Amino acid sequence: MTQFDLLNAVQPSSGWFAVLGIKGVDNIKQYLVETREEVDEIAALMVQQKRNVFFGVAKYTDGSGRKKSNVRAIKSFWLDIDCGPTKVIVNQKTPKAGWLYRPAFRLSRITKVLSDYRPT
Repeated sequence: MTQFDLLNAVQPSSGWFAVLGIKGVDNIKQYLVETREEVDEIAALMVQQKRNVFFGVAKYTDGSGRKKSNVRAIKSFWLDIDCGPTKVIVNQKTPKAGWLYRPAFRLSRITKVLSDYRPT
């Protein structure tokens, strides 16, 4: 069985990687590195330090930071699905813009939209 590489699946092929390690509110470390080998080394070190490790889905032009101006490419599609009991009620302040519960709008329709999405 081959091992699935999540970072390779969600990140563009070229650019710098972002790795973030958090161990409490005031103990955050961030690295931008050029190679996957560096990512793996830093992630392993952060796990040893008992940090929560996060990876950026964008790739960056250089190691200067994670600002929008430094983003080289993003190979992701974000979807915010609002769920829960408060989402079946019309927003009384803006009834035209509020959400109504519509049984026809189910997860299968979202899946259809995603399956039809073809990045260019």
